[in-house]
Amino acid sequence: MDLLSLALFVILYGILAALGAYILATMFLNMKRGRECFEKLAQKLQGLRLHKMLLALGIDTASYLATHTKT
Repeated sequence: MDLLSLALFVILYGILAALGAYILATMFLNMKRGRECFEKLAQKLQGLRLHKMLLALGIDTASYLATHTKT
């Protein structure tokens, strides 16, 4: 891997990590707002494979929070 592709790889996954952290934080603070944010993001990314990964992450996170948080 040359330096340019490595830098692009690091930047791309940094953005994905930040986006995932934002979604998780939003879902944790307010489940309804987080779900709406996630659905809008999934609609924007619908043509990409990335939305499937984010959808799986969102479903896993939502189910975890639903079973492990007390209301």
